[in-house]
Amino acid sequence: MKIFKKIRKVAAITLCFATVAALGGCHEEEKAQMKADVTAFCDDFKKMDFDAMYALTQDQTKYFNEIYIPDAEESEVLFKAMADNLEYEVGECEIDGSNASVSAKISNIDTNALMGDVLNDYFDQCEADPENIDNINIVDIINAHLSDPDIKRREADTVFNFVKKDGKWSIDSNVMIYDDITGGYMTYYFQVNMVAMSEFEGMETTTAAQ
Repeated sequence: MKIFKKIRKVAAITLCFATVAALGGCHEEEKAQMKADVTAFCDDFKKMDFDAMYALTQDQTKYFNEIYIPDAEESEVLFKAMADNLEYEVGECEIDGSNASVSAKISNIDTNALMGDVLNDYFDQCEADPENIDNINIVDIINAHLSDPDIKRREADTVFNFVKKDGKWSIDSNVMIYDDITGGYMTYYFQVNMVAMSEFEGMETTTAAQ
C-alpha cells in the first residue's frame, strides 16, 4: 500500500513539473511574439507604414491621422526625418498574469526641441523682415535645422504594455509610445494646439465683450 502511495506521489510531482514546463514554454512563445510585435511596430514607423503600426495595437487608434499630412511638405519632411533617424533596441518581455510588457530603448531626433527652434527662427525672420513674410519658407528653416550635425536627440526608456483579448496579446495603444517613437513630436503638437486654442478662446471672449 505504501508503495502505491509513493507511486501516486511521484506521478503527481511529475505531472506538476510537466505542467510548469508546458506553461513556461507557452510563455516563452508569447514573449517572443510580443517582442516581435514591438520590433514590427518600430520597423513599420521607419517604413512610414502607419496602418501596419495601428494594426498591432489593441484599439487601433490612428494617432497620426491629423498630424501627418502627406500633401503638406512640412509634414512630409518632418516624418521622413523621424523615420530615418529612429533607432531602437528591444529589451525583455515580462508576463504577470493578465499583464505583460516589453521594454525598449528608443532614440530619435528631439522633434519637440527642433520645432521650438524652428518656430523661434521663423518668428525672428518675420520680425526682421515683415514685408517679406510671404517669402519666408518654414520648410527651408526645418531643413536647415535637420542638417545641423549637432542636432539634439531624445533618448527614451519605453515600455510597451500589452493586453490580452481572445487569447491573443496586442500592444496597448497609448500616446506615450507614439511620443517616444517620434522623438517628442506628439508633445510638441499638443502643446502648440493647446496654445492656439487658448488664444482663440481669448479672442472670442474679447470679441463678445465688445
